[in-house]
Amino acid sequence: MLSEAGSAQWTLLPGSRGAELCAFINKPSLITSNAFLVRTPFEIIVIDPGASVEQKDKINRVLVDVLREHPRPVFVLLTHCHHDHSCHAGDIGAEGAVIKRIAHAATIDALRRRDAALTVAELYPNAKICDARFDLGLFGNDEAPACARSIALGQGVQLRLRRDAAVGPDGARVERQGMQLGTGDELEFYHTPGHSPDHVVMRLGRHLLVGDLPFAANPGLAGLAGWSATALLRSIESVTWLIDSIGIETCHTGHGRSLSAETMRGVLQRVHGECSALGDIERIDSSRVAMLREHALDLLDVATDLFTVISGRMLSAAHRLEVLEETAYAERFSAAMDVDGVENALADLRTFCATFRADVMPELSAVLKSTQVMQRLERSLIAAGELAGAAIAARANRLLGDFFNAVRGLQITSTIEIIDANELVLNAITALRARPAPAIGESEEAFAQSLGRRLAFVDALRKVKVEPALLDGPATTLADGQRALDVLMDAVELIAAFGADRIDLSVLRNGAFVDLRVAVRDGSLRAAIEDRRVRMYGRMLAVGGSALAGADDHGVTLRLGRLQ
Repeated sequence: MLSEAGSAQWTLLPGSRGAELCAFINKPSLITSNAFLVRTPFEIIVIDPGASVEQKDKINRVLVDVLREHPRPVFVLLTHCHHDHSCHAGDIGAEGAVIKRIAHAATIDALRRRDAALTVAELYPNAKICDARFDLGLFGNDEAPACARSIALGQGVQLRLRRDAAVGPDGARVERQGMQLGTGDELEFYHTPGHSPDHVVMRLGRHLLVGDLPFAANPGLAGLAGWSATALLRSIESVTWLIDSIGIETCHTGHGRSLSAETMRGVLQRVHGECSALGDIERIDSSRVAMLREHALDLLDVATDLFTVISGRMLSAAHRLEVLEETAYAERFSAAMDVDGVENALADLRTFCATFRADVMPELSAVLKSTQVMQRLERSLIAAGELAGAAIAARANRLLGDFFNAVRGLQITSTIEIIDANELVLNAITALRARPAPAIGESEEAFAQSLGRRLAFVDALRKVKVEPALLDGPATTLADGQRALDVLMDAVELIAAFGADRIDLSVLRNGAFVDLRVAVRDGSLRAAIEDRRVRMYGRMLAVGGSALAGADDHGVTLRLGRLQ
């Protein structure tokens, strides 16, 4: 690590013959990876120099200091080709130093071809793909000979790689290569595809550099070009076996802090479970990330509204329970919703998104940051279950579910069925006014819970007259009724909260289709329902086979499926 003064902090690598490690650990982000330096009296190794100019400059200053002791070759190694790891691979060095670059043959090929997809450079504004010459390719074959298999180091010295395979879990082959250091130690490379086709982990002594495997199933990362669930599952099993079989003590990750072997084993077990649940997903590319970014920013605003209301209702209910001297349940009710945590999460995301809009950051950063915060908000919805039957909590839950599915590259599920548009309008009004039923003849605990739910209830339509205008006879159509209901209820609630005294809900025939129109007579609708909310409505309806037909100062029109 580096001290606060910026001087290198070297630690002895246990299990090696005097090799030392210096780690450049960053706050987790997509901007740059961590970087690691290994030194022996015979060579210096730089692993994943990253994409930060500041980090690159620090590495080079350390190299100058170490090489001042005596000259030795510098090897620049990559765990994989992603831009945040490889960008500055060609910028590492010091005057007069012998620099040799080594990476997986597929890494070298992707960089040589300027493959913006495999290197994920397409997700970074104005990214420059590393164009440095590499001297040796790992795991190359006759069909893809990316570069030479040995390196001349001068004075007749040749560096060659030993290649074999270990017998891993269930007798499976784990491809392995070894690079002998001047100390007699061997730096081992294991091919571990999944996060990317070229991903490798590296072992020296009892330390293992695992790259990005611990994050490979994360929302927004699963589905990057070259991602494979099948390969990732095998790689996780192989690395878990490796940790156990050769006495690994510490694992260094591409992002975030280093972990003990025991902790990493648990992380990999979790990733294995997450990956198993994913299956095949859509590829994350620049257009998809741009869509997700807009979805994330819109969702931020919508989530702010929903969680502010939910938190307010929970606090109000807790206060009323205290007034009624239901102290024990009031405390439980209040503690269940982490109001401060929700507010802090939303404030964090607002700040990040403001920075994102004003700065040059990869769009995927906004998506991943949104995901982290939304996961925190999702946990708070468990507490919102205290508002049993509350439509607002159910809508928030469905909205978050859609977001996570979109980020993970999964298809957003929808149930399209025959519904009656007249009934849909009447159900919306009923749901907005439905007060939870009291618990009669149940335990004291159940009664207290029921009381809390009733106290938390708010009649959103108590100050507004809602006028339904239905079609004569049945108005059956094909649509996802739940999504249409969510949009309808949300629009009505917003207009009511804005202060309208009358809302017209009309079911209309429009040729072969059925339209639902939410309208006000004073022209204030667009002041109540902003553009970001309208965009959200359009996405929600499109998933369910419907559409947003229009939005103006007087009304919002939902177009359902064809008349049946």
